[in-house]
Amino acid sequence: MSKYEVTQEEWWEVMGSSPSYFKGDDLPVEMVSWYDTVEYCNKRSELEGLTPAYTIDKTRRDPSNKNIWKVFL
Repeated sequence: MSKYEVTQEEWWEVMGSSPSYFKGDDLPVEMVSWYDTVEYCNKRSELEGLTPAYTIDKTRRDPSNKNIWKVFL
C-alpha cells in the first residue's frame, strides 16, 4: 500500500513500460486495468523481497473487468 499514487517512473522501473497517455515521470500512471495493477503489485513485492499477494490466471477471461480506454484508443 502506498500513501501516494504510483508515478510513471515508478511503474516503468517495475514493469519496463508506461501505458500512460499523458507522459511525464512525475505524473501518476493511468490507462491501466485492475489486472495490470495486480501484476505491478506482485512484481514490486518480488523486487522488495516480499511474497506476491495475488494469483493471476491470464488464461481466464473476466467479462466484467473491462478497460474502456483500450477500446477507444
